Amino acid sequence: MKRIYALCILLLTFSFNLKSQTYCTTGLYSTGCTVGDNLDDVTLNNIVQTSTGCSPNGYADYTSDTVQIQQTAQLVMSVTSGYSSQWYAIWIDNNDDGDFDDAGEHLWSSAQVGPAANVVYSENIVIPMTISQGTHRMRMRCKWSGSAIQASESCTSFTYGEVHDYTVFVGAPPLCPQPYYLTPGAKTDSSLSFSYTASGSSFDIEYGPVGFTQGTGTVINDTSTTAIVSGLNSNTCYDFYVRSNCSAAGNGYSLWSGPITMCTPCLPQPLPLSENFTTWPPNCFILTGGTHQWDQDANAAHADMGGTWQSNGIGYLTTAPVNLNSLARVKFKWSHNGGSSAERLALLARVSGSSIWDTLWDVQGSAFDSQDGATYNAPGTYKSEMLNLDSSTYYGVNAEFRFVGWSAWYNDAWLDDVVIEQQPLCPEPTTLGISALSDTSATLSWTSAGSNFVVQWGPTGFTVGTGNLDTAAASNHLISGLSPNQTYDYYVLRNCTGQGNGNSIWSGPYTFSTLCAPFSASIGYYENWDSYQDGDIPACWSLTGVGSGYVADIQLPGSFQIPAYSMPNYLRLYPANASNVTLISPLLSDLQQNNSQIRMRLAKSSSFSQAKLIIGTMTTPSSPSTFAPVDTIDLTTSFDEYTVAFPVTPQGHSHIAMRVLQSQYYDVYLDDFYFEVQPTCLPAQNVSANPGATTAAIAWAHGDPLTTGSYVSWGPLGFNPGTGSVSNSILVSGNTYSIAGLTPSTTYTVWVADSCGAGNIGPWQGPVTFTTACLAATMPYLEDFDAAQLACWDPSGGTRQFAPYPLATGGNAMEGGYWGWTNGNYALLTSRPVTISALAQLSFDWSHSGQYITSYPNDQLLVLARPVASSSWDTIVNLVGSNFASPGAGTTTPGTFVNTLEYLPSSYVGSDVIFQIVGNSGYGPDVFFDNFQVEAVPTCPDPIPLSGGSTASSIDISWTSASPPQGSSVMWGPVGFYTGTGSTPGTIAYNVSSPYTISGLNSNTAYDVFVRDSCGPNDTTGWIGPVTIQTLCSVFNTPYLEDFDTAPLSCWTFSGTQQFSSYSIGTGYAIRGNFWSWSSGKAKLKSPPVNITSSAQVSFDWSHQYSTSYPNDRLLLLVRSLSANSWDTLVDLSGQTFDSPGSGTTSPGTFITESVTIPSNYIGQNVVFRFDGISGYGPDVFFDNFFVSGQCLAPTNVTISNNDCVTADVNWSSSGQHIGSFIEYGPSGFALGQGLTVNNMGSSSVGMKIVTGLTPGTSYDFYVRDSCAGSFSNWSAPANHTTASSPLPTVTPSYSVTSLNPVTMDFFSGASGQDSTGWTFSDGTFDTGDSVTHVFSNNGPGTAIIYAKNDCGMITDTLNFVVSLDDLSLSKIRLFPNPTLGKFDIEFELLEPSEVEFRVRTLTGNVVLTNYDNYQKGEVKKSFNLGDLPSGLYSLEITTNMGLYVKRFIIEN
Repeated sequence: MKRIYALCILLLTFSFNLKSQTYCTTGLYSTGCTVGDNLDDVTLNNIVQTSTGCSPNGYADYTSDTVQIQQTAQLVMSVTSGYSSQWYAIWIDNNDDGDFDDAGEHLWSSAQVGPAANVVYSENIVIPMTISQGTHRMRMRCKWSGSAIQASESCTSFTYGEVHDYTVFVGAPPLCPQPYYLTPGAKTDSSLSFSYTASGSSFDIEYGPVGFTQGTGTVINDTSTTAIVSGLNSNTCYDFYVRSNCSAAGNGYSLWSGPITMCTPCLPQPLPLSENFTTWPPNCFILTGGTHQWDQDANAAHADMGGTWQSNGIGYLTTAPVNLNSLARVKFKWSHNGGSSAERLALLARVSGSSIWDTLWDVQGSAFDSQDGATYNAPGTYKSEMLNLDSSTYYGVNAEFRFVGWSAWYNDAWLDDVVIEQQPLCPEPTTLGISALSDTSATLSWTSAGSNFVVQWGPTGFTVGTGNLDTAAASNHLISGLSPNQTYDYYVLRNCTGQGNGNSIWSGPYTFSTLCAPFSASIGYYENWDSYQDGDIPACWSLTGVGSGYVADIQLPGSFQIPAYSMPNYLRLYPANASNVTLISPLLSDLQQNNSQIRMRLAKSSSFSQAKLIIGTMTTPSSPSTFAPVDTIDLTTSFDEYTVAFPVTPQGHSHIAMRVLQSQYYDVYLDDFYFEVQPTCLPAQNVSANPGATTAAIAWAHGDPLTTGSYVSWGPLGFNPGTGSVSNSILVSGNTYSIAGLTPSTTYTVWVADSCGAGNIGPWQGPVTFTTACLAATMPYLEDFDAAQLACWDPSGGTRQFAPYPLATGGNAMEGGYWGWTNGNYALLTSRPVTISALAQLSFDWSHSGQYITSYPNDQLLVLARPVASSSWDTIVNLVGSNFASPGAGTTTPGTFVNTLEYLPSSYVGSDVIFQIVGNSGYGPDVFFDNFQVEAVPTCPDPIPLSGGSTASSIDISWTSASPPQGSSVMWGPVGFYTGTGSTPGTIAYNVSSPYTISGLNSNTAYDVFVRDSCGPNDTTGWIGPVTIQTLCSVFNTPYLEDFDTAPLSCWTFSGTQQFSSYSIGTGYAIRGNFWSWSSGKAKLKSPPVNITSSAQVSFDWSHQYSTSYPNDRLLLLVRSLSANSWDTLVDLSGQTFDSPGSGTTSPGTFITESVTIPSNYIGQNVVFRFDGISGYGPDVFFDNFFVSGQCLAPTNVTISNNDCVTADVNWSSSGQHIGSFIEYGPSGFALGQGLTVNNMGSSSVGMKIVTGLTPGTSYDFYVRDSCAGSFSNWSAPANHTTASSPLPTVTPSYSVTSLNPVTMDFFSGASGQDSTGWTFSDGTFDTGDSVTHVFSNNGPGTAIIYAKNDCGMITDTLNFVVSLDDLSLSKIRLFPNPTLGKFDIEFELLEPSEVEFRVRTLTGNVVLTNYDNYQKGEVKKSFNLGDLPSGLYSLEITTNMGLYVKRFIIEN
């Protein structure tokens, strides 16, 4: 028993501890660590985890792992995360109260944001003495971005991150505490210092090269917490470890702390210092100090300004001290593509020991552009710089030089070949270039003092010493005799021998290319670039501009680009975002003759481009400032021909140049370029063609207003009047001509040339291509769109085009790809003419999904028509909105095709009519159409039925007829009742007219309706339809419940810019609003009408997770009268209260019931309710079990039956609206709310419940009230009932000995009125029954206690005896009366004289009476009076020389 008791206490204690430690483990993150924001590869002293990944919902329980730490010692922590920019924090629950909110429980937070993904973040954390010894819970968490984690944020909900919980054991402080917080100090080229925090006065320091193995390093002892280690090598990095030495006190040594890594600086470097950055890090350069560091790329120093440095980054590249023992200079080269005004590169210098840096060189904005072909992520050919140092500051001193880069997240920068050297006595020339260039000569230029130079030049790549040598007396030099279109290098040195300073070194090479040999107008120059390959750079043409990224190349256009004018290629000019981008022609030898012109075909790549081209002249390609404009051309997207004459050319200008205006990031195309002598007979202009079916009207403008005649020549597509015979050619006067006798639907080419007299014809202008129209089709006309090429249909004119769609049944339909076209795009498909010879009708099949009509309401399909002679279109069909939906259609697939038929206007009769199908995309599902047909209206034309309104019991149908029929019939039935053939099983109304109302229908039911016209005897149409119309729902009475478990929802209406959907919750379905997917918008769900006859409540269940990142989610419940337009708000769930336990971003948690009373002004009205889900891009919302209560009446006729001691049968009558009842009962007169409650769930109008566990002889009040699912009735009047108190059972126990070896006794209860009887014996056994037999195996006093029980209570009595296996003598003990009011007698027999102790105990073992007496052998009698004791069960213990006897008795006071 003791073991069981101890186990119970342990279990209770454990249960209490579990219940009291309610650590937050859910709702810590709205997204968690699914994209890499996790705690991975965690090390915490002895605990080392690898690749733990992301835990569900961002929480992992590792309390099975115990972290070992000590007070005042260090916790060594390291961690990685799969995503950059993480913040970390650690807590310890010091008082074990289930949270981390108490003072001192926040152990540490990272002070700066973590590194890149999968890079280790580490920290050594000292455990304070305030963390108590023993076992606690430790929490480690991370979050992405923002600011450092605060002490109070152990349970705060963040968006991204993860939490790990561990067990931590805190031990006593070590006898020899470990030093911590190692901090670097001063450094020289031979010594390093660092400090640390520690108690004690003796410390061991071990150091060695970075990465050395402990035990192999140098060990020294120090007595200070600031260590200075000398005798080190310069420019060397060392690791240092330190431990406390407590051996003098007999406490040994602490653990080692470290390493701390420090590097000695370089010794001052002698001149010259040269660094080409081919190895990294560069020797004796310091990379630290900025927010980011330079690295190596393309064998150069690289500033990642367009990448990891992001915006406002800064990086330092600093030399070691340089000994400037002579006049010195700095040389370097750099590369950077300009484009950002904020990016910058500077060279700074300072005298060693000074804190002030001087700026020697600085470039920023447009100046920070090397114009060497650099891109955002690759260097160009570099730009060189040379700076002479100021002798007054930087001479005879040690100085440091620093390159500083500032980023704007735009383009990277590169630095290379840094040289700091003595200024030569004869400095070399710099800034080599070309000042003038021709096909056979070049003027070289450079910058230098002096007047004596040597120039060496030759083919590109020649070896210095093998080239051609010239001398020059100035900083420029003309070299001649060069070959056209060839590349050369040149070098130049300065000759200082006249001053006794020898020669400079060679500067160079500078590379240049000569121009092409000149072309002339007199011979003629023509280029169409068709002999080039795609991507080639055009030979002999040049390109200049200010900025970067601009290109001129040959392009073979793809299918999505404008085709070349003369196939296959054209020249593409792409200006990027540069300015003054200029395409320069080859050298033109006779441009100065002032009698030349150019002709060319030009186009721009997009109608969105505002591109213009300025035509002008230049001296040389290397002199863009000489550009002189002549004409400006506005470009179109078609290859139009332009002619520009050059009657007056500036002196020295020998190139034609074309400069782009207003075309950033758009291409300009050039084809068929002519340089020619301006003709005496000017070319015709603006040739156009307007074709008919067999004719084409040609028009043009004369090149010279005085010209009166022109030649017109035409032929098949591709015809050229300059080749072969010209059979179709005519000289006409004026400037128009109509070509006749053409073939319909055929493509032709026409040319025009002005005539200025006999033998003087101007250039042919063309080709102009046109296609003759198709001849008009006759009725009936059908286009099924099955042909690969549609004859005489024109798909042009829209921003998109319809495309064939193969049907599963064979053949094609036409598809408009709305789902991929985006909003506002459209397609046109124009038919051939159709001759309307009689009253006609138009029909076609179409399919389009209406699933997303609320989200994409702007999808539309139009059919327009106009007579050929008219310019205005009539709208024949307009499919849009709710009437633009067909069954089974998907977003990109058709469903069941719907046939639409419309009558054409009677005014069309006798005309040729063109039809145009217009598809306007609203970014919704694709549209499909087929079987376009124009035919004569039949003698009895089919009516066109139209749906009308409906009520709960009627629907309206109307129809239009081509001509008034003699009569009409309407047939209706359930959806699908008639398939169009066979018998007509529906209900028919004969001889009716439009509109017609069908009555007597079922509510909320869909019906198919057909219409038939009669035009005379035996002349009727078929049944036309069906038109499907649904009756409205009837008004629902209260109570009304919708549990949303059936689909589709009966009588509920979806609307809004988004749409609610059904969500399975295991036991059924709820309604879901996908806020997590909806960046914005509102979903609406409206109920059917409900009749409110009395005071009522509305309730529903909901679940949603509140997110601090997306706090604007809302769920509204609105109400209005059916006849009203404005809504009242009943419930508005938003903000922090819009949160239910256990909810996730896309899953519900515990549903919360929301209940509200409907305003009294709605009593007596039919009302509708509406849920509005307003997305703030937060977690999804869920709601269920919408309920409107009716009047809930109190139960009546409450009665009580079954008058026994402990039960009562409660009976009552309920109203019809209840769904369950509650009984509350208690002692007579108890206050409602203080009694016991029993539920009785059931909808029967007659209720009955058996209440048990009552007390006998007690008066009770019973109340009943009904539940109407959302409201409760009042309590009924009380029904009083008193339980019976008798009869209790009676017992007269006795026994007899049936056997002496072993002692066997029969016991008899003598009970009456009992339900059950039981016995408990003094040897610890028990038995049941009125008569039992028991065997005793031990001597001594014995007892047998009899229990008799019925519903009114229980009585006991005790038989006392002595078991003697020797003489088998038994002595009887009798206590009476029992139960007693306090007075009772005890009788028993002593077998020998004895002192007798009497002791009375309570049931719990407390002694309330002790008495001693001496008695002789024989009968003993004694009386007791215990009337002052409370009622209860007691035991009387009698101790004699023979043993202990126990008799139990009951006091009823």
